[in-house]
Amino acid sequence: MRILVPLGTAAAVLVALLVYGSGNRMDRIAIFLDPQSNTDLSSQPMSALYALASGGWWGLGLGASRQKYGGLKNGAHTDYIFAVIGEELGLFGVLLVIGLFGMLGWAGLAVAMRSDRMFNKVVAAGITGWFLTQAIINIFVVMHLLPVLGVPSRSSPTAAPRCWPRSSRRGYCWPSHATPPLRAPTSRPAGRSRGRG
Repeated sequence: MRILVPLGTAAAVLVALLVYGSGNRMDRIAIFLDPQSNTDLSSQPMSALYALASGGWWGLGLGASRQKYGGLKNGAHTDYIFAVIGEELGLFGVLLVIGLFGMLGWAGLAVAMRSDRMFNKVVAAGITGWFLTQAIINIFVVMHLLPVLGVPSRSSPTAAPRCWPRSSRRGYCWPSHATPPLRAPTSRPAGRSRGRG
């Protein structure tokens, strides 16, 4: 905590300075507080809410989203993909996606907890936190619980590093295979032979 608290404080101050120093980001804060202050800039976030609302319980059906061809503009397959899922698959699809992310988080933390090596713990917990943080930010933005500030996420292929799938697979598989219950023996017990001699 002595390290995390100062780092978290410094990161929060840096984000505040980046937001305050950008007129576009300040406008996004304004439309988050009052969408009617700039209807052109708020059209995309409000269309995401319309998409979630029109999805209902079971959605309109795969490919039947209306907002992805209209108000969501070029964000239907990136930043607002969660809204399209909600419109096409409804509350069921939204809860399914959230549940899958929950399972991913549980599996990653389980690997971190089972590992007996600190490096493996940090790798598994770090990748898990990376995934979950981006998912939470994306979902909160779509649900209008956070302002749209241009935070890089996996939903935009140019914003996040393209190497993450391979690195994350190795990061998960390697610590999980290195946990004590799954660690393969490195040598055969002494005094045993393969043949009868």
